Amino acid sequence: MEPTTLVPVQRGSSWRRAIGHVLRQARLDRGLRLADVCARAGLSPQYLSEVERGRKEASSQVLAAVTAALGLSLVELADRVAGQLEGARPRREPAVPTVAREPVPQPLTGPTVLELTGTPSSAGPGSLVSAPVGLSSGVAVLLAA
Repeated sequence: MEPTTLVPVQRGSSWRRAIGHVLRQARLDRGLRLADVCARAGLSPQYLSEVERGRKEASSQVLAAVTAALGLSLVELADRVAGQLEGARPRREPAVPTVAREPVPQPLTGPTVLELTGTPSSAGPGSLVSAPVGLSSGVAVLLAA
């Protein structure tokens, strides 16, 4: 079975186009003609032109020869191609899982007086009534700050 039947080959894939764009930009930045780079790399101008346009898939040997002719390393080429591809796709923020949270109790502001009133038989055990500061008339007063 041929590999092309397993993985569809797209004409002008973004990887090839990005490599070609980076190589062409590096060549133009250095003020070199296609023929200059081809003479240094031992390639035909037609072939390098097709690589620069993303029409040909360059082998690792061809990429090594062209990058050397341009004064680049393969690592620099890969880094620039990755930057091209990263800039071409929309950035997505990583999904942050939503965590259900209990409401946070708000702190008390200012002094509050809680007054125990009544008897256990009339108000029920542990009955609390809020009263303004200074108006305590019950048996016990609990202050919270």
